[in-house]
Amino acid sequence: MKRAVIIILVLLLAVFALTSVRFIRIGETHLIVSCPRIAVVGSTVNVRTVCVTDGWLDVSCSGADVEAVQEDLFRFIMPRRNVRVRARFVSDDFGA
Repeated sequence: MKRAVIIILVLLLAVFALTSVRFIRIGETHLIVSCPRIAVVGSTVNVRTVCVTDGWLDVSCSGADVEAVQEDLFRFIMPRRNVRVRARFVSDDFGA
């Protein structure tokens, strides 16, 4: 009986872990310096990027709003789904 209870508790913990952890896919890896590959739902995810001087970076995440914290640091709250983080360089040069 005691062994069965322990097995059930372990299985419940495994199910909880599998349903609360999501994967992060990263695009444009030459612009993103660091970003975790997995995160717990509801946690704050920090994305560190390269610093640019002749433009700015448009950092986006599918399924979450991205907040710019510093020039090279962005963050978002991990949603209840797998996400893709992308960074895109936008030039300040308007053809002049």
